[in-house]
Amino acid sequence: MSQPDWVHYASAVALVVGSVGAWVSSFYAFPGNWLIVGMASLVTYFVPARSGVPSLEWMQVGILAGIALAGELVEYFLGRSSGQAGGVHRRSLTVALVGGISGALMASALPLPIPLIGPSISPILGAVMGAWMGAYFGEVLYCERPGWSRLKIQTSLVTRLLGTVGKLVAGLTMLAILTSRLFRS
Repeated sequence: MSQPDWVHYASAVALVVGSVGAWVSSFYAFPGNWLIVGMASLVTYFVPARSGVPSLEWMQVGILAGIALAGELVEYFLGRSSGQAGGVHRRSLTVALVGGISGALMASALPLPIPLIGPSISPILGAVMGAWMGAYFGEVLYCERPGWSRLKIQTSLVTRLLGTVGKLVAGLTMLAILTSRLFRS
C-alpha cells in the first residue's frame, strides 16, 4: 500500500531542511555529508518512490554516498599533506589543535553582535584564529630556522583550508542534487 501524497511532500521538505542542517554542521567538524546520506537512505527506505510526487531512488542515494566519499577523501589527503608539505613539526600541530579548540570555546562565550548568524560565526572565527595563533607560536617555538616558520604556517593553513572547502563543496553539491531531484518542475 502506498502512502498518501502529503507523506511524500512532508518527507521531502523534512529531508531538505535536515540536510541543510547537516551541511551546516560540517562547519563544526561533524560528519554532515554522511548525515545527508543517512537521512536520504531512511527516506528512500520508508517512503518508496512513486511517480508524480517527490521521492528518491536508491541510485540517487548511491550518488550522494559517492560524492560524500569524494569530499572526505579530498579533506583527508589535503589535511594530511598540510603538515608534511610545509615540514611542520608535530608539536606545532598539537599546539594548533589546542589553540583551535580554546579559540572556539572563548569565541562562543563572546558571540558577534550580528543578528541570527553572529552566534554561529563566532566559534568558527575563534577556532580559525586560535588554530592560526597556536600554529604560529608552536612553529616559532620549535623551529630551528625562524625564516621558514611563516612559509610552513601558510602552507599548512592553505592546504587545510582547501581540504575543508572541498568537503563543504561536496556537501553543497549533494544538497543541490537532493533538492533538484525532490522538487522537479
